[in-house]
Amino acid sequence: MENYYLDKFHGSILGVAIGDTLGHPFEGKLRDEIYSKFRNFEEFIQDNKTLFKTYTDDTQLTLRTAKALIQGGRFDLNIFINEYIKWLDEPPIGPGYGCISSLRKLKYGVSLEKASSNSGGNGTAMRIAPIGLFFCKDLGALKTAALKSSLITHSHPAASA
Repeated sequence: MENYYLDKFHGSILGVAIGDTLGHPFEGKLRDEIYSKFRNFEEFIQDNKTLFKTYTDDTQLTLRTAKALIQGGRFDLNIFINEYIKWLDEPPIGPGYGCISSLRKLKYGVSLEKASSNSGGNGTAMRIAPIGLFFCKDLGALKTAALKSSLITHSHPAASA
């Protein structure tokens, strides 16, 4: 049974990385702009092979989230904060301002309450997969961990809705 869950974790993180890499060229673009370039998938891929060359902060922070859970064996806010701060040295690929700003403040000793940005962006949703898998049998713990991990960088309620 243990391998079953390990396979789920591996598949989920691989799926995040693949989806992130495929979506990276379209980040921040409007639907009509994407559609106008993407009508024929095969032609688009042939003409734009170099677009799909890297993942982004989405994958980087998903991996950091998984590392924090593995290291702590549970949700430990301090371990999460430390893992996310370590990410600043990777360097981050395409992060949002709110996320970077919050983590830099935390790195220099600002309290979580003052460091977390009032961003309502999707930055927390993109890194949540390991939490969902880790707490799949405990919905209450899943909700708590998801909310607390969100508040590290995004304190606006929309970010954790």
